[in-house]
Amino acid sequence: MNMKKRILTVLLALALLLGALPAQGWAAPSRPADETAPIPSEPAGPEAEALFAGYVERTLCRGTDYDEDRLAAYGVTTLSGANLQIYNWLKEKSIQVANGKLGSSVFEFDVSGLNIILKNGAYYGLNTSAIMDALLADLPYELYWFHKAKGWSYSCSYNTSTGKVSKLTFKMHVYPDYAVHDETGKQYYIYQPDTARTGAATAAAKNAQTVVNNYSGLSDYNKLAAYRDYICTQVKYDYSAAEAGSDHAGGNPWQLIYVFDNNSGTNVVCEGYAKAFKYLCDLSVFSNDVACYTVSGKTTGPHMWNIVRINGQSYMADITACDTDRDNVKPLDALFLAGAPNGTANGYTINVPQYDVGGGYYVKAHDVSYTYEDGTKQLYPASILTLARSSYDPASSPSTPAPKFTDVASGAFYENAVNWAVANGVTTGTTATTFSPGKTCTHGEILTFLWRAAGKQTPSAQPPIPMNGSEFYYDAVRWGADLNVVGSNFDPNAPCTRLYAVFYIWEALGEQPPSIGNPFTDVAGNTLGTQSVLWALENGVTTGTTDTTFSPGKICSRGEIVTFLYRAYT
Repeated sequence: MNMKKRILTVLLALALLLGALPAQGWAAPSRPADETAPIPSEPAGPEAEALFAGYVERTLCRGTDYDEDRLAAYGVTTLSGANLQIYNWLKEKSIQVANGKLGSSVFEFDVSGLNIILKNGAYYGLNTSAIMDALLADLPYELYWFHKAKGWSYSCSYNTSTGKVSKLTFKMHVYPDYAVHDETGKQYYIYQPDTARTGAATAAAKNAQTVVNNYSGLSDYNKLAAYRDYICTQVKYDYSAAEAGSDHAGGNPWQLIYVFDNNSGTNVVCEGYAKAFKYLCDLSVFSNDVACYTVSGKTTGPHMWNIVRINGQSYMADITACDTDRDNVKPLDALFLAGAPNGTANGYTINVPQYDVGGGYYVKAHDVSYTYEDGTKQLYPASILTLARSSYDPASSPSTPAPKFTDVASGAFYENAVNWAVANGVTTGTTATTFSPGKTCTHGEILTFLWRAAGKQTPSAQPPIPMNGSEFYYDAVRWGADLNVVGSNFDPNAPCTRLYAVFYIWEALGEQPPSIGNPFTDVAGNTLGTQSVLWALENGVTTGTTDTTFSPGKICSRGEIVTFLYRAYT
């Protein structure tokens, strides 16, 4: 990737250093949280090109998502102890900012129980560089608002006698597009996300989920190829952004928002292509063992691309190079799911065969070399970075058909619903050959099914009940708290009734008001529960148990629950 580089101001150097050097004692932030910075316009000049190149190599193209159900949240696996706890705290705060829930990017954490020591200017038990690397590796969407070119800083409060750190304060610079601006519009508050702007950005995530839903019936290879083609039809390579210099680096052209904003006038650079492809993969259900990562290094210049792991083998995918709007025409297959017989954990060379560009002209066969940068090699093991010896053959891993459950009879009312639920990752069988359609469904199970059917949206709410994060329903319950359908008295193990089932579905789909009268004698009044029952009746989600009764307290089975969901979502 030939990315021309311009000036990097002294302020950038300070921001990067603040993120790399340990805080001394109670280190006051270099700028107060509400200080403004000018909206960048023109780059200042070429004299800091080398510094910006270093930034791009170390940070801008760093591999970059969290949700425990996403397929390739690898960064979190590299952390433990205090670093893992702080990662989880920062991840949660970052998600809240991304969802328009927080108006500050200054985060304070009580770390008195984490045994972090500051001694002779060095931290023991804390590695902030590893934490940030993991966040960038695991959050390609949720950090779109973070101005990586300006960086972050941290300070601490500690006991001067023992060195024990009691509080850490992290300050993450907000990109101007997502920050609160002053009344002149020429300054922005560097630690104040504008919740109206960040909230609106969530539409991109919803559009990405729609893309995944549209291609859910394809084989694994065709699904991946469809994602590649979708990205390349939505955006072009943004040469102006690549040339704009350091003050602009890390903004929307470096993020995936522009890929999914349905605006043909917004475009991205390599990081946007790679993040968008990973995000679509992370949202997907595959028949084979498929996971996607973002990696960075150099080709003809600093670059970001993808590694796709399929059944234990790694293949490279350079979606930027696959974009036929760049440099005339590129052969898609040569740089998509490619292997390399010469591949190592340091890099590889891909041979691109001769190809026509029209008008009687052609490009001769040539080699394209990819070299990983040090941050990528430190983050990922050699087993992920080393490519398969040959390119991926779609015929080698045919799509696995939906399992045939021995307890799902042909023609059963839930047959189509079960097939839909399994194919779309809503649920699986209780064993490889059984679905257990008559088994009682709990509140935790239906919320999890519903959360998956709704696209596994990243929750921002705190857990409403005691949980340790290992529960299968952990994110689903937090998402339910976002919807205000669960509270402190929620019991995930309690059997779910018909009333609660339709209530959860109704809430998830936006509380659409019913327009029919109430035929049921056992569902009275104008409560939310009654409205959800009437909505379900009107929209064919379910019927009454008789013409005049709904049986709201009747316990639901797995077969009934997936049938309700199937009818609501198809």
